[in-house]
Amino acid sequence: MAVLIVLLATFAIAALSKQVLSKPTNYRTCGQIAIASMFIFAGISHVS
Repeated sequence: MAVLIVLLATFAIAALSKQVLSKPTNYRTCGQIAIASMFIFAGISHVS
């Protein structure tokens, strides 16, 4: 469940930061950032 929260929170942060920086929001890029951070979080949690 924590991995899902990381995924959604990272996606929201990436989308909001793209809008604040006045760049066109590319949701595919935001999704790629979110899935990468989710994989990193899941990998770290499996090791420790």
